[in-house]
Amino acid sequence: AYSVMQLVLWEARFILCLHYSAHLKLFSPEKAGRLAAGALNEILPTAIAPLFGIPSGMYFLHHVAMHHVEDNIFPMDLSSTMPYQRDSFLDFLKYWATYLTLTMFYLPAYALYKGRPRLAFYAITLLTCWASGMYYAWTLHSTAAFYTLIFPFLFASLALMFGNFSQHIFVEPSRPADDYCSTYNCLNVLDNRFTFNDGYHIVHHLNARKHWSEMPQNFIDNVAKYEEHGAILFEGLFFFQVGVMVMTGQWKALARHVVQVRDDPLSEAELIALMKRRVQKIPHKWD
Repeated sequence: AYSVMQLVLWEARFILCLHYSAHLKLFSPEKAGRLAAGALNEILPTAIAPLFGIPSGMYFLHHVAMHHVEDNIFPMDLSSTMPYQRDSFLDFLKYWATYLTLTMFYLPAYALYKGRPRLAFYAITLLTCWASGMYYAWTLHSTAAFYTLIFPFLFASLALMFGNFSQHIFVEPSRPADDYCSTYNCLNVLDNRFTFNDGYHIVHHLNARKHWSEMPQNFIDNVAKYEEHGAILFEGLFFFQVGVMVMTGQWKALARHVVQVRDDPLSEAELIALMKRRVQKIPHKWD
């Protein structure tokens, strides 16, 4: 009952709350004081996040410091979708396995490589505390530890990775660094109301610090740029639905949900060809 209530009612809301609080801190050092703000801003990612399956010390480094800086470009962004065939469920399983097995080792190394030793030390310290706490909880009561810590970790890892895989499932091979073509927006969908407008994902990658309440108007104000860059826009679908529909080959259904803001709309066949091109594995050219 605990797991069902947590996962159904609170998991998505907490993760999206954590997401935006990582980009825009809840407590300002100017108003609360540097030490107090620092301590209060650690409550979500350090103390509460493990109960929702996110290891302490990982979220900011993984999402803000790595993913948004490297912008889904392989190999520096370990969460990049570029090296995977993105209409393949098997390739998604490889993507998930990479997160489970490599991320905790890669992130501190990435921080050191980027010249951020304090962030690396922060991650190593908190990840060690998290792993030790998991082990200690298991020795005290294995059943309680499984349902409160281990199962949420497995579930959250699957949900987070499928979410990110779906958000970056369409990547234009000729312009993978173009934010308009490495993700898409989900418009006029109920999920935006309780995910802090997460459906405006192009807007978010263009400016990760833009407040969620400003995203719809920002999209409207800049809609011509979406046409210019060939962005994909969906109406009435959210990321998980798009991911499932891609992997099950529902191309015609996806095409029916595409919103076109261009003067010369693409045909259904042209839309399908565009989407199929953007799910292809993008090989990395090693220097």
